[in-house]
Amino acid sequence: MEIDVNTFYNCQRLYYYMPRPLFDALEAAFLAGRERAEVSAADFAKMKEEAPADVWPE
Repeated sequence: MEIDVNTFYNCQRLYYYMPRPLFDALEAAFLAGRERAEVSAADFAKMKEEAPADVWPE
């Protein structure tokens, strides 16, 4: 699945809950100047499940 780099890479509050492969994909996309990053749907679901609502980007 693809996610927005600015929304998630710039949300440092989520870093604690991000699986490492998801963070690495976001960082690689950011460094390459891309707006979207291809990430594992399972990693994204895990982060969404574990992160409290108050740290989730709006």
